[in-house]
Amino acid sequence: MDAGTAGIGAVTTEVRLPLGLDRLRRLPGMSLALADQALVSGANFLFIIAVARSAGIEQFGLFSLSLAVVYFTGGLANAILGLPISVLLPERASEAVAPYLARLERVNRWIAVALVGLAVVFGAASGLWAIGLATALACAARVASEVHRRIAYALQDGARALLIDVAGNACLAIAAVALLLWPTRSFDAPVAMTAVAGCAICGWAAGLMLNRSALGGVAPEDFRAVAGRHWEFGRWGLGASLALWSASQLYPFLVAGFLGLREVALLNGAMRLLGLANVLMQGIESYATPRLRRQLLTTDLRSYRSAWSGFATLGCLLVTPLMVAAMVWPEAILHATLGSEFVDGAQVLRIVAATQLFGFLARLATVGLNALKEARPGFLGQVVCAVVTVAVGPLAVSRYGLDGAAWALLGNALINCIVVGVAFWLVLRRKAGLAKEGMVA
Repeated sequence: MDAGTAGIGAVTTEVRLPLGLDRLRRLPGMSLALADQALVSGANFLFIIAVARSAGIEQFGLFSLSLAVVYFTGGLANAILGLPISVLLPERASEAVAPYLARLERVNRWIAVALVGLAVVFGAASGLWAIGLATALACAARVASEVHRRIAYALQDGARALLIDVAGNACLAIAAVALLLWPTRSFDAPVAMTAVAGCAICGWAAGLMLNRSALGGVAPEDFRAVAGRHWEFGRWGLGASLALWSASQLYPFLVAGFLGLREVALLNGAMRLLGLANVLMQGIESYATPRLRRQLLTTDLRSYRSAWSGFATLGCLLVTPLMVAAMVWPEAILHATLGSEFVDGAQVLRIVAATQLFGFLARLATVGLNALKEARPGFLGQVVCAVVTVAVGPLAVSRYGLDGAAWALLGNALINCIVVGVAFWLVLRRKAGLAKEGMVA
């Protein structure tokens, strides 16, 4: 066992789970990861349906725009904190694991405080106190809980990650079921975002409790050293997240400006329903990236490729049936989930399903690249998409309406899939050549 793996094992075994739940650690890691993602996917899926049915189509449109901001903030934090944890932690010596994680836990708190502070400034400037503060709280709490979840996965402790998500998502599922059983039109976008924030705070509290039991008494590593390593790797992911916001995630806001909240609701309703693929991908990414990195460090490139192929096959088996069903039965799915107000978005759902499929394939390639510490192609792919969006996005929405936005999203996903997929293939070829020459891959 290498030093980094030994250190990870030491930190993991020091943390005892409450209520005798240590027995969860006897289960296979992949089983825990799948259970975790089933919980997260199910809770978010139910809550989106509940908001759509209870708040009405225009309030759902506003809620979905706020949720896009939450996802954007999460993407930025994941790029600079979450992904580097998965890649850098397996490389650390045993004595350096706990101080490194202790520093990240402290940085995590300051990020949450900064997000809420920005919301106060935004609320004062715009007057949108209710939705602004609720969205900021949701951003802060989701970022904080996700970092704790990433720490657990990087320590190969799927049981701890599962408990963090149980705390954050079980109450979200309960709120969704209550809304579906007793719908009320007084449930508007600010109230919905407040519920998201409250549930995320529960997950954050669970992460603090479970992770600080191992890290609370540890002197943190020097901030500048940690920040330097994270920036070196995470800057490309950060750039990719910003470019993604300027590309695919810009379309709902273009639709809001040109067409209105009803059309935003139709587009974002389709995107959020099929966002199950993104949630599944996040789970695979959290679980697979540190393991692929460790596989590369402890074995060889052939074993790494075999492990990546296994994760990719599992992901495709989970996601493809969902996307095919959305393409074949869009009206029935929209009526059964979001309600009759959303059936007009059937064609959009078909196009978004194809978009999600290409996006999923691109994410699989990105996971492989991140484990190889090759994050630049993901950034380049999103930059190309951002340029395309700026060039054709406003024209596509203003001239062709909602269908134009959906087709433009599909074009972005296809371009990104090609760029990232070809880059992954080229990097693997280069690494294989280095391995044949006897150099470290």
